[in-house]
Amino acid sequence: MGTSSFKDFLYLVLALSLSAGTMADTISGKITFVKRPPLGGVLYVKSANGSVNNIDASIDQIDKKFTAKVVVGTPNSTAIFNNSDANDHNIFVNDLDSNVSFDVGLIPSGSKATLPIDWKSETLVRMGCKIHPKMKAYIGNIPSNHFATLEFEKKVKEYDIKIDNVPTENSKVVLRLPKYDPVEVDLNKGGSITVELIRKGKIRGSISLQRS
Repeated sequence: MGTSSFKDFLYLVLALSLSAGTMADTISGKITFVKRPPLGGVLYVKSANGSVNNIDASIDQIDKKFTAKVVVGTPNSTAIFNNSDANDHNIFVNDLDSNVSFDVGLIPSGSKATLPIDWKSETLVRMGCKIHPKMKAYIGNIPSNHFATLEFEKKVKEYDIKIDNVPTENSKVVLRLPKYDPVEVDLNKGGSITVELIRKGKIRGSISLQRS
C-alpha cells in the first residue's frame, strides 16, 4: 500500500470512528388511553453508563396556574419555581407513596424559590399551592438527558410521542404516569413494541414505540 493510499485508509477509519461515536436514534410512537388520561407523564431513556448531565427543572406561575403540567430535572440538579403572577404562591409536595415531601415557603409575586432535587431518583410527584388548592402539576427526578414530558387533555385519548438524538447504546426506555404501573422496556434500533398501561390492576391504555 502506497503512502497516499495508507493516508486515505487512515482518514476512512477516523471518519467511521467519529460517525460511530455520534450515532443517534429516534424513538417515536403513540400512547392511547381507554378513558380519561392523567394530567401528564414523562417518557425517558436511561443512560447505559449512568452518566447524566445536569438539567434543572424550571416552572412558572401565571393567573393562578402552573405554566406546565410536568417538569423534570436530573438527580442533584435544581428545581426553580418562578412566580410571574400577581399573586403570592406557596409550592409544596406531600407524596406519601414516593416518600417525597417539601415546602418552599411563600413565593411573593415577581420572585422565585429554588430547591435541590435530592429526593429518590425515577419519581414523578404531584405538587400544589397551599394558597390556591386548584393548582397542580408534576415534578420528576429523572436520570436521563433524553426525555419527553407529556401533557394530556381530559377528552383526548390518543397522543403522538417522540424523542430525537437518543444514543444508540441506550436501550432502556421508561414511561412514568401518575398512579400507573411504571413501564420499562428494552428497545434497540429497528425494533418496535406495544405495552399495556395498567392502573390499579386494570388496563387503562397502551403505548406503542418504534426505534429508527
